[in-house]
Amino acid sequence: MAVVGSQSAGKSSVLEALVGRDFLPRGPGICTRCPLLLQLVRAAPGSPDVAEFLHVPGKRYTDFGEVRSEIEAETARRAGPGTALARDAIRLRVASPRVLTMTLVDLPGLAKLPTGDQPADVGAQVRDLCLHYISAPTCVILAVTPAAADAVTSDGLALAREVDPAGERTVGVLTKADLVDAGTSAAPLLRGDALPLRLGYVAVVCRGVAASAAGASAGDGRAAEVAFFGGRPEYAGLAARTGVPALARTLNRVLADAVRASLPSLGAALDDATAARARELAVLGAAPPGSSPAARGALLLRMLESYAGRFAGALDGSSPSLPLDEVAGGARLRHVFRDVFVAGLAALDPAASLSDADVRTALRNAGGVRGTLLIPDAPFEVLARGAVRRLLPPCLAAAQHAHAELLRMAEDALPPDVDRFPALRGALLAAADAYVSAGAAPAERMIRDLVAIELAFINTDHPDFVGGGRAVALAMERRAARAGPPTAAAPRQPPRPTPPASPTKGLATALASSPPAGGALLRGELAGDEAAAPRWAWPRRGGGAAPAAAAPPALPPPPRTLTVPPTASDAEEVQVEVTRTLVGAYHAIVVRNLQDAVPKAIMHFMVNAVSRGLQQHLITELYREERFGELVAERGDVASRRSAALDALDAARRARRVLETLPAQLTAAARGVGGGGGRPRPV
Repeated sequence: MAVVGSQSAGKSSVLEALVGRDFLPRGPGICTRCPLLLQLVRAAPGSPDVAEFLHVPGKRYTDFGEVRSEIEAETARRAGPGTALARDAIRLRVASPRVLTMTLVDLPGLAKLPTGDQPADVGAQVRDLCLHYISAPTCVILAVTPAAADAVTSDGLALAREVDPAGERTVGVLTKADLVDAGTSAAPLLRGDALPLRLGYVAVVCRGVAASAAGASAGDGRAAEVAFFGGRPEYAGLAARTGVPALARTLNRVLADAVRASLPSLGAALDDATAARARELAVLGAAPPGSSPAARGALLLRMLESYAGRFAGALDGSSPSLPLDEVAGGARLRHVFRDVFVAGLAALDPAASLSDADVRTALRNAGGVRGTLLIPDAPFEVLARGAVRRLLPPCLAAAQHAHAELLRMAEDALPPDVDRFPALRGALLAAADAYVSAGAAPAERMIRDLVAIELAFINTDHPDFVGGGRAVALAMERRAARAGPPTAAAPRQPPRPTPPASPTKGLATALASSPPAGGALLRGELAGDEAAAPRWAWPRRGGGAAPAAAAPPALPPPPRTLTVPPTASDAEEVQVEVTRTLVGAYHAIVVRNLQDAVPKAIMHFMVNAVSRGLQQHLITELYREERFGELVAERGDVASRRSAALDALDAARRARRVLETLPAQLTAAARGVGGGGGRPRPV
């Protein structure tokens, strides 16, 4: 329960009245600069009043003047001199037979304007500090307001309404009821006639500073309060809402109800805390064995076996530590093989970097000085080998991706409790990295050899290869499809039956009209063809006048760099189409071979080797007696964390047992507090 209200509203007097002792700092301005968490504990009858501070363990105070001095001293230590504030609460426990068990937090008084050496934003600081405590949904708010003030303008009630607008967890405390002007009283608020709160209001009359200084005791103050409310007819019938004892009973009942309502969530929170501490201890592990080599060696061997087992389990999918929210372990390797490598290789276009002009140039160059009417083998093999060479980088990339995934699994497979052994953690990762890398080198060599094998022999006799005749037919079909249906023309004569032509002859016929390639220019010059070069007359031998000879034409020299014409002939287009078809068909065969062989090479040299031999490799590299002490040496903070976790686990279990007894205690307390007669029983 947190106490809020403006400065001089009487918060300190209410708390001292509940305790029956003067122990809080008094004076002008902000006296409470640190929150004070006050735990009241009902002691056995006849027991002395005893106070204890959490920051002074083992010291018990019976002089409450010393308690006030220690509060002032601790406030100065936490908040510093002057008027600065501190958020961290001072914890004070008071045991007395005159109190009811409850816990309250005394907060600084709400201030509107700074006074003296207070900072300009003191009001905002106090407000933020109060909100920090009362915003918690399990906090019961004690909004303290002078009875003579207008409740509508009460700072404490206004702040409470910000976090509890329905008034579900706010108790209104009306102080200084004896100072209300004649003819008025706090009775309307107590009856709920104005600004109603579900938990209601309680009016009190506490000893003032002057009365306390004059030597009036807590008993004197209690007697004066009883006389005041008993002598005012407007408070008749409101005994349950007037006086400090009524306030104590109300707060005790409110606290009991709040605890009862919170029991399910408290139990769940304790169960969560118990499970969290147990998980933390599992990570921290048991205390390390003694210093004997045998004990340390046994621990190290267990850790090595655990690591190798977790790694193998992650690869084959049997590890219970695999996550449920993402793909991990061996499934990531399968993704690399199937969705990254196989799909990526299938998407490659073997002729993506080759233009039609490149293919035509290769075909002309392959014809040499004589040219050719058929598709020569040389340009096909050159282009096919180029397409195969371009498959090597993605194949090597697949091995690199697999290597990276294995290293990722090596880190993910570390046992949870290995973090307490920093040297062992580093050694495990280094040994696993070295072992995985040792398999990566032969895997890469094998992949290079697989591509080299494909380059060594372009097997046009492969049963899946499309072949020259089929390639010509496919090329012609595609050209016909691009050309569209024939246009209307003169009636066609029925074709004369001809014997079927072989694919090679068909190719020759299709290419018969192609222009000469390679040495075309030279052949044209030497052929004496009138279409290629005009004739000229040579002088005759013998008598007679020779006719005038025509001047020989001037032949332009061939260009230094000769390229194919920008426009291809029909025959060249067919040649390009056929060549692309052949290269694509052979490329598809090689892709299928590598899609199957490369993952197998990676599995053999890298993955299976790790799964089979990692544990033996770790034992060989790390299980050495001279390294036992180094590898199983705990990190410095682990022992203290383990001890704290054990204490927290024990506390959570004890709290759970106490929580199970609370329903019966709350029932008994409710009977004692609400019975009207007899002494209230503590919660």
